[in-house]
Amino acid sequence: MKQFYTRLRRGAAYVTKGTVIGIANIIPGVSGGTVAVALGIYDRLIRAINGLLGRSRGALAELPFLALVAVGVLAGIFVFAGAFEHLYAFYPAEVAFLFLGLILGGLGPLWHTASRYRLRPRHAVACLAGLVLVLSLLLVTPAEFGGQLPQLSATVAMTLILSGVVAAAAMVIPGVSGSLVLLLIGTYGPILHAVSDRNLAALALVMLGVVIGGIAVTRIVAILLQRAPATAYSAVIGLVLGSVPRLFPGFPEGTALVASVAAFALGFAIAIIIEPRDRRRTTAPARGEYG
Repeated sequence: MKQFYTRLRRGAAYVTKGTVIGIANIIPGVSGGTVAVALGIYDRLIRAINGLLGRSRGALAELPFLALVAVGVLAGIFVFAGAFEHLYAFYPAEVAFLFLGLILGGLGPLWHTASRYRLRPRHAVACLAGLVLVLSLLLVTPAEFGGQLPQLSATVAMTLILSGVVAAAAMVIPGVSGSLVLLLIGTYGPILHAVSDRNLAALALVMLGVVIGGIAVTRIVAILLQRAPATAYSAVIGLVLGSVPRLFPGFPEGTALVASVAAFALGFAIAIIIEPRDRRRTTAPARGEYG
């Protein structure tokens, strides 16, 4: 019975983490990859997906873990898309501080994991490169929100597939927001409306692109984590650090400041409380840990 409740609690934690990652992916400026890092499941996700694609022996044992996280991600995107579209429009500071708390709360465990790979001064170059990459996004002015999805045509279909490819690639890389990339290329508003309106044809095209882009970048990241983990984690730390000024909206005034501080504390607490054991296992993810 105790083992059953342990599995149930662990499964609920994975769904919750996936939900938070899904919500992050619909907010411009917030990186789903960074949130996955903060919640301690980024490298396990990369290795599990790559193992499944490569048909490794231990891949099937990771299917429950991937399925639970995927359920959470889909719930975060489809259930909360409308709500967070509203929240981000009317309470941008509070939402930003919530995710700032999540990211900063996960920096300690991330550094602890990276330090296991014998970091050297030369790895600072990879960290700086990641930092500069994300900070460079500050120089880009996003397009305006809004816009309805035009009637499907060959051109629109290709645009949706390409948007999915680019967004998925960005989502896999910590510090780079997939939704921000969509905003920059002008398809964020139409795709978000398609999610809210349950436009299945348009969403299927976007998902096709997501699969293509996600597979390609996941394979690359998995190779880096396997062959040069110290360099990979140093770059990830730089990417995560670079996302902080990208997200920081400035300090609001009055009651909004109190709400923002509370949101930051909530995000920080979530990063620390949710299944902290995962972070201690990041160097050697357990096979079939859920089941």
